[in-house]
Amino acid sequence: MSSRRLLLDIDGVLHVGRPDFESHMRSLGWKGEYQVFQNALFLDEEYRATLVGRADIRMVLGRLLREFDQELGLELLMRQWLGGNLLVNEELLALLPSLQVHSIRLATNQDPVRAAGIRRMYRDRPAIAGMYFSHEIGHRKPFAEYFAHITADLDCAPEDIVFVDDSPENVEGAREFGMSAVRFADNESLLRQLSALGIGRGA
Repeated sequence: MSSRRLLLDIDGVLHVGRPDFESHMRSLGWKGEYQVFQNALFLDEEYRATLVGRADIRMVLGRLLREFDQELGLELLMRQWLGGNLLVNEELLALLPSLQVHSIRLATNQDPVRAAGIRRMYRDRPAIAGMYFSHEIGHRKPFAEYFAHITADLDCAPEDIVFVDDSPENVEGAREFGMSAVRFADNESLLRQLSALGIGRGA
């Protein structure tokens, strides 16, 4: 059993896509390209404030709906945004209990509303010992304060942690903090890299 702690990102690692989400949103009444709206959301400074618990995601989404002249109701958008048409990496989740690791936790940038949904999704999953949400920490990836909080909570050194994320920026932030960090591409390459870091699969 490895003494390593494993941290897994959510979006891009455990949530690996939304098949034909553009068409799905248009079928609900969305005007134009949803991806343009989403890009604007992710670049919005007030949205980023929701990720550290300093703004209300409903207010941000409502404002952007008005700016994009969308008639889709806020609550309907929230339901889709939280989990509509979501493809979950069930293969990786099924493999987690077999990993020879001290503990596995989720580490993700989320506002309080989406974090609550994620907590419900993963609270009963085998092998997941806990979750770190940026809005609860008050800092987000890739900043050192986020990783420092987790290291202190786990009562271990940064080098005892293996961090997995699909974002190059987040991976680099973890490495600069002293963690081993793996950029996620697919399950097969992830398992190879984890094995090289001393996190292999048991019998």
